[in-house]
Amino acid sequence: MILEESLKRIEKVREEIKQKYIEIDRLKKEVVKEMVESGNKTVDYKGDLHATLVWVVEKKIDYDKLQRDYEDVYVLGLRPSFSRTQALNSISAPLLNKILKDCTTIKMGYELKNKKEN
Repeated sequence: MILEESLKRIEKVREEIKQKYIEIDRLKKEVVKEMVESGNKTVDYKGDLHATLVWVVEKKIDYDKLQRDYEDVYVLGLRPSFSRTQALNSISAPLLNKILKDCTTIKMGYELKNKKEN
């Protein structure tokens, strides 16, 4: 009985944490939007802490597209997750690079970074 209760409590806490991360993400987006609209790229708060907007470009492989459009290459790179090194054992680097470039997505936007002044 104690084991079952502990497992249920773990799940409840995980859900609470998930909800907190959702709230943090929402609040960060609000802060970024306000800072971008006001043109204020740095905000000091709580003494020596400040928040700064930084421009971020995030590139990542769209694995759904890779699997859908290049299934044979996707299978070549499978391990517990896709491995470029594993795929290179069976396909040339230029061809793999071309395929991965086709399946790469780019996300750009501001991100909030919190720093403590030294």
